[in-house]
Amino acid sequence: DARAGGCNALIRDGAVLVRGAEDVLAALGRGPAPKAVPKPTRAAAPALAAEPAPGGDAVQLLLNLIGPTPVPEDVLIRQTGLPASVVLHTLTELEIAQRVDRHAGGAVSRSPAEV
Repeated sequence: DARAGGCNALIRDGAVLVRGAEDVLAALGRGPAPKAVPKPTRAAAPALAAEPAPGGDAVQLLLNLIGPTPVPEDVLIRQTGLPASVVLHTLTELEIAQRVDRHAGGAVSRSPAEV
């Protein structure tokens, strides 16, 4: 099958199957990796107390900057000075409330009913 040409060439050239670190170490001649490798644990994300929760101030600030002409989200982030997460969260809330429309390229505009 022509679709397997690359894989077949690797096998022909002596490729070694690698399923994990043990296989790499064995291929390098360093023996198997230690069996008791602790798995990394995921720590809980710290709360971001410095960011204000999206609310009336962010909503009004964004609505004052958004008109009928699409504005890129990154421009809104720079103009408001708010953290990107707050701006994007607020824009999502405004979109759900049908107060803004999203456009290609990450731009938003006021919904026709809002203008």
